Amino acid sequence: LAGQTSSAYRYGMSKDYLLHVDYCLTPHTRINHAAIVLRGQRIFAVGGFSAFQNKESYEILNLPGCYAIPGFVDTHIYGAAGADLMDLKQGDIDRMSMALARHGVTTFLPTTQSAPANRLKSVVKQLAEICAQELPGAQAAGIHIDGPFLSDRLPGAHSESFLRGIDLEETKELLFAADGHLKIFSFAPELAGSDRLTRLLVSRGVVPSLGHSHASRENIINVLEQGARRCSHVMNAMAPLSQRTSGLAAVALTEQRMWVELIVDGVHIAPTMIKLACKCIAPEKLVCISNAMQAAGLEQDGTFQLGTRTVAVKEGFATIVGKGKIAGATKLLDENYRRLKEYTGLSQTAVAAACTENPANSVCLNDRGRLRPGKRADIVVFDRKTHTVRMTIAGGKVVYRND
Repeated sequence: LAGQTSSAYRYGMSKDYLLHVDYCLTPHTRINHAAIVLRGQRIFAVGGFSAFQNKESYEILNLPGCYAIPGFVDTHIYGAAGADLMDLKQGDIDRMSMALARHGVTTFLPTTQSAPANRLKSVVKQLAEICAQELPGAQAAGIHIDGPFLSDRLPGAHSESFLRGIDLEETKELLFAADGHLKIFSFAPELAGSDRLTRLLVSRGVVPSLGHSHASRENIINVLEQGARRCSHVMNAMAPLSQRTSGLAAVALTEQRMWVELIVDGVHIAPTMIKLACKCIAPEKLVCISNAMQAAGLEQDGTFQLGTRTVAVKEGFATIVGKGKIAGATKLLDENYRRLKEYTGLSQTAVAAACTENPANSVCLNDRGRLRPGKRADIVVFDRKTHTVRMTIAGGKVVYRND
């Protein structure tokens, strides 16, 4: 193999392709001297290389010094590579799709920021059209609406002027605009009507996620009983852990029913707190997210946008101009994958699952996230020593390769 990123590069389909690596993580099982057979867009077989007969019938892709895991699934991302998902321009989504592939991401959920009702509905409609397209790299597999039903006491990087109380009619309009592509809806559970909102979302197959909240334990348990099952970026935009009160962070770390998002960029949460969180969260419920914004993947300082916010990026740290508040992340999931192992000491299989199978399962994307026959052929290949991305395969197509 030779060359760099290519959205057009594709192997011919006259044969099945056998990817041969030092080992693979399925993610829960390690297979040494692994072989993964691809047939079209699907995985046909996974096992030890020596177990495969009639190897001449395959086109063999040897990648010594490398290992493979399922492609990353990012369920909370606002933009990357110069693209802001609230204000997409010509070519932005393709460029973002390819940038994500360079960092091992094969699936992502475009995530919104709070905005006026008509503007938000227009953005959701545009994102739904993107979800129905085939992109050149990582695929958009659903929408994550983050806000506008958030606490004005803990807005994070959201514009306070766009935050509002829960409106079921607006929610129904957003569901219609999403055209079946809405996967996650984040809101503050202390707001009036949160129980009715939760029931509506669950009835439409959408995951209710709790965030940007100063809710009491009683508020949180109430919506959990109605079907809420997720915490947005735990320890961020919520009351800190306290020995005398139980807010969203404390409930998320102790409530086994919840999928828990974690940002592991080393900026949003201190490494020791990341380690603490990972000791509390059930391994199968840990969901690693990037929380990335427009500057992610560019590796440069400057001024960027996050929705209507102007953001200054300096040495990888993004803050709202004039406020100094953290405004999204500038790292993508491959960096979080490396840091999660470094900070926590979790097994390599648990770290891989947090970036692949867990996020896929959390939004019922049951056709991906595992190296298993019948699943989508979404695979990322890493250098064994540096854990940097060498190749990304999305839907059976090589969308990034780096020799």
